[in-house]
Amino acid sequence: MEDSAEVLFSCKHCDYKANQKEKLYRHVRNNHTERTVICNECDARFKMSSLLKGHIKSVHSPKTIECDQCKKLFATNGSLNYHKKVVHCKEKAFACSDCDSKFTTSVGLRFHILRAHTLEKNYKCSACSKLFVRACDLYRHIRVVHRGSRCFKCEHCPYVGKEKATLKRHCRTVHGIVQ
Repeated sequence: MEDSAEVLFSCKHCDYKANQKEKLYRHVRNNHTERTVICNECDARFKMSSLLKGHIKSVHSPKTIECDQCKKLFATNGSLNYHKKVVHCKEKAFACSDCDSKFTTSVGLRFHILRAHTLEKNYKCSACSKLFVRACDLYRHIRVVHRGSRCFKCEHCPYVGKEKATLKRHCRTVHGIVQ
């Protein structure tokens, strides 16, 4: 729930409450709206065309921007900056109030809290009944497990993996590259 002494807007789909109409709209769009925009290359689904455009640019476009610290390549300056903050930044300014974990980004902290400290799993897979905390995790599960979608392409050979971790393992074992 958003910080406020007075809550004026309630979600009709769950227990979420907000003090501003815009925050409720954002919550509904992010958590209760079907993903209708589909990537033609990997079947990833998005709620807005702007998110699809960002996905295409960061996942399917040539990576030409090099990190000056580790030489990893990126398609966008935004991806490079995020990488530097998450991988190379030593300062972890975002601390979890429930445990000793610390993170370099507020997003990392939010994901940690959802996965480690939130017990409510309100998103159920209709194919296998597995439960998820976030709608995006359910959609990713469906895409990867039930549709067999593959969207992580190796830059050195034709290999395409279902997940980033699988691609990293491939690069390490086949090409001797540690990312």
